[in-house]
Amino acid sequence: MQLINFCLEPFVQRVECGCVCADEQSPHNLISTNPRLRTRGCRVEHFIRPPVHLEFQFSAPVHVACILVRPSLTENTEARIEIAGSLNLPNSEGHYYKPCGNSLIKGENSVLVFRNKVFERKFGEMKFASELSVLGSSVVSRLVCLQLIEQPMKHSHVLYTMKCLKLSVAYFTGHKPAAIQSLEVWGILSQSCSALEKETSQRIPKPELR
Repeated sequence: MQLINFCLEPFVQRVECGCVCADEQSPHNLISTNPRLRTRGCRVEHFIRPPVHLEFQFSAPVHVACILVRPSLTENTEARIEIAGSLNLPNSEGHYYKPCGNSLIKGENSVLVFRNKVFERKFGEMKFASELSVLGSSVVSRLVCLQLIEQPMKHSHVLYTMKCLKLSVAYFTGHKPAAIQSLEVWGILSQSCSALEKETSQRIPKPELR
């Protein structure tokens, strides 16, 4: 079984921010396969205060294993990050977001790791360091200088077949505006994928991030 980071351009049909973003720091940077754009992250304009919502629509439903969020924080700032998922696409019947997890994160060089414990039990418990090594994550390749803050995700059917993800910065301190430096959504294709969705996804070349 190979885990895939679905938070990249080939797998994301649409990404939106509910607030005005700073120049060259749109949410599209978070899904870009261009390393130069990815490092810019997403930042709202200085006059925007939380809550700030980012929405991602996947090209096929995802069985989520873990979600890594790195807010852009300084030493004395903190943020509350909330994640939620939807089984249906926007503007479709039954579309609503179900909370999956939330956590307070403090200080610079910190990464929130929302883990799906049910996924790990189903596919075999692995040490987290080994998982990250296998994932080849662009964020965790710099583990020596990052602090991991792990949180279990709520056991929910939406994690088995997530079509949309909402990331919210519900609370943010400091003088700078709220910003997300990077976001990764690791998992596998959901068993609920149609034959066409599976065939289309399998044809997408897996990006090699550096």
